[in-house]
Amino acid sequence: MNSYPNLAKIQKDKKKNKILPLFIALIFLASLLTVVLTAVKVYRQANQLVRIPSDPFPDVAENTMPVYTETNFKSLDNLTTLSGWYFAHTAEHFRGNIILVHHNHADRVQFGLDTADLFSNFIQSGFNVLAFDLRHSGRSQGEISSYGYSEYEDVIAAMNVMRNINGKTDFILFGVGTGTVASMLAWDYLPVEDAAEKDIPDNIKEMELTRADIIGFILDTPTASANDYICADLPNQTFYDKHIARRFVPTAVKATSGSNRDGNMISIITKIQLPILITRNLPDTKLEASAIDTIIDERLRLHPDTTKAFETAEPGHLEGFNFQSMNYLSNLNRFLDIWYPNPVNLIVPDNKYDENKTDDKNTNETPNEIPDEIPGETLAETPDDN
Repeated sequence: MNSYPNLAKIQKDKKKNKILPLFIALIFLASLLTVVLTAVKVYRQANQLVRIPSDPFPDVAENTMPVYTETNFKSLDNLTTLSGWYFAHTAEHFRGNIILVHHNHADRVQFGLDTADLFSNFIQSGFNVLAFDLRHSGRSQGEISSYGYSEYEDVIAAMNVMRNINGKTDFILFGVGTGTVASMLAWDYLPVEDAAEKDIPDNIKEMELTRADIIGFILDTPTASANDYICADLPNQTFYDKHIARRFVPTAVKATSGSNRDGNMISIITKIQLPILITRNLPDTKLEASAIDTIIDERLRLHPDTTKAFETAEPGHLEGFNFQSMNYLSNLNRFLDIWYPNPVNLIVPDNKYDENKTDDKNTNETPNEIPDEIPGETLAETPDDN
């Protein structure tokens, strides 16, 4: 029996022991390199998205608009100059201040030249309108567009300048696409009416604006998350597109904007105790149907009495007004007439309550005649105190 060790086997084992750590190290380095390259690609993709230049609206758009006043103002950062148009209402009675908040990469002329008809409808009905370009859009300054994550600051600044112009609040935020994100984040950022001073953000303390200054929302194509709009702008073909970009690019966009706001819109819209009108194209040609369905369903489930929803039954994306302007305006005006009625339409019944009765304070709060509901929609007959 050979008691000497097998030298060849020992040498072979030693060689294996040297190769294995090297092999593991190579795998680790390759994985690390893949992660780094992927992260760089994600960042570059996010950076490209937020820096896409906005096409300036044509000069002819100005000539088609109702009479307006050019206005320029600073966003909450006190650095970014925003540009917009202020339209004063031409009716006998004031009914509210509407602020149009456009989609990412769009501008104050959200629906092209057709936007003039929308503005005319508002101002003739008693609503003042402020249409402005968000940061990095139209004629406003700013280096990036962040799908609403930072633009909510522009919305609050717009509320402040509009109040300074006409001395009134009663804001109705009209958001389109990512403008719905900016609008709801603006409401969420504002303090409640009786908030302690320490709970009011420093950059809006002097404005003295609160959530109570907002009286309603018009939301054209809201989604469950701000990230849904980002994913809609990404390709969806390769493995990277489907499983990497759609997961991490939205986070990179938010990080690029420097925002710490939560992009979950369902958590906000379900807290809002105000009338909300929601509209969309059906089907939407860019967004996942579930992203829109979820937020509408949750809002209707929790606040059916203060929610109205209607759809434009044509394929498109943020084009309901362009495709069916009469239907769009009809639904919009019906919503406004119910919740923010013209005072001249408020008819006091002949058998008016005696002035000494305590329950007569609501006698004039609702119109005498309420338009019929659109089948399948939710409308309330009387507004809440909000």
